[in-house]
Amino acid sequence: MNRRRSTATNVSPEVNGRRELIPFRLSRRDLGTETMKAAATQVIVWDGIEYQRIRSGRYAAVAVRIQGPEWVRRYRRWSLLIEFELLGDSKATRVCAFFNLGNDPSGPKPGRQSRYFRAWSIANGEQPKSGRPMDPNIFRDGQVYTIEVEESRKDSEENDKPEVEVYSKVTKIIAVEWPSKEVRNL
Repeated sequence: MNRRRSTATNVSPEVNGRRELIPFRLSRRDLGTETMKAAATQVIVWDGIEYQRIRSGRYAAVAVRIQGPEWVRRYRRWSLLIEFELLGDSKATRVCAFFNLGNDPSGPKPGRQSRYFRAWSIANGEQPKSGRPMDPNIFRDGQVYTIEVEESRKDSEENDKPEVEVYSKVTKIIAVEWPSKEVRNL
């Protein structure tokens, strides 16, 4: 009876001062019947963020969640996500702003001309002082933002996305209103 076996390699102990790669084989028997049954009955479930799709335009919104900064290996850069909930919408629609915080592996370093620097300055009410941290939690201090939303129609390589992959994203923070009703445009 001829059974298919997967072949892999394993590192053997040192032989004459060198490590040698030796092949070994795995069969279903080696994996165990229970493991194979469990794998066959697994259901794949998406539990990530559902990016919404809305009409492009300007909206009033509050920041409700921050993710990051995180090093994104695929793009070799630091990234930050800020999720906004639109006001006056009974569906609690949420859209995200994505910020590139630089490509220095030692830590995020947004530049003075970056979208994050501008957005942070608007959320803070003034530009950061030299040496001061630019904490993203400043966005969640109860401010109401006027945001600009557009559809994300291009992928990371500037190719058109299939229609089912298009979603809305925040492209700009236009203005901020603090709970004291003071409006600041920067």
